[in-house]
Amino acid sequence: MIIRATKKLLNTSGIKPEKNLHESDTPLPGEWYAGLVSTGKQGKMLIHFLHTSTILSILCPGKSLNKALQVFPNRVERLLQRLDSSKIVILRFINPIKSA
Repeated sequence: MIIRATKKLLNTSGIKPEKNLHESDTPLPGEWYAGLVSTGKQGKMLIHFLHTSTILSILCPGKSLNKALQVFPNRVERLLQRLDSSKIVILRFINPIKSA
């Protein structure tokens, strides 16, 4: 799994950025973008994960990437169960969005 995090999220989490020279060869878990989102309450933040192939969004509480990754797999699994993942995954990879 590849996570492309914003600079702000990496700084908040205390993680040094690493260059990734490899492309993700599997659709799931695949490649995710991650960034911090404010909840509007002082000191409360969420981490927004966006899957590049399927455009699935997952929100995890907190502002530490390390802690969010502990609950992330469970949240992905629950979302796919709610959305009937078999239909979504099959349709998504049959008709992927083409980049312009």
